[in-house]
Amino acid sequence: MNRKDVMTAVAKAFAVELDGVERMAALATAEATSSESKSEGKYDTRATEASYLARGQAERVGALRRLVSWFEQDIIVQTKHVAISSLVHVDDDGTQAWWLMLPDGGGRKIDVDGTTVVILTPISPVGGAMIGAHLGDEVEIWIGKRERYIEVLELL
Repeated sequence: MNRKDVMTAVAKAFAVELDGVERMAALATAEATSSESKSEGKYDTRATEASYLARGQAERVGALRRLVSWFEQDIIVQTKHVAISSLVHVDDDGTQAWWLMLPDGGGRKIDVDGTTVVILTPISPVGGAMIGAHLGDEVEIWIGKRERYIEVLELL
């Protein structure tokens, strides 16, 4: 696994997603401000619902723009512990996986040359527990009543 290739693929995936979300946000905004969405009675909530959708889409656009900007600034730091921008190969309770720690965008899965890379953020329970872990460390995490052991196999 090549860290530069992963970062390039992930940046491209977020840029494509941003383009689609921007188009959807424009449609939602047009719907919210359309004369056809005007309330026709006290129980007609089309305009309110359309404005909620437009606001949610605008928030997604903002988050994706910040993330795309982060990649454009090339803030990629090589550390000896798991940090933002770390590409981590782990053994998660017997299953090997590749995780990329980013400031936002958690939960997404990106295919890089046939390998799935999962985006983690420090605000997730697993991402938060992994921050600061070193090569060879085994991190114990409780998710609800389930205990997980995650070993850092590679750190790029």
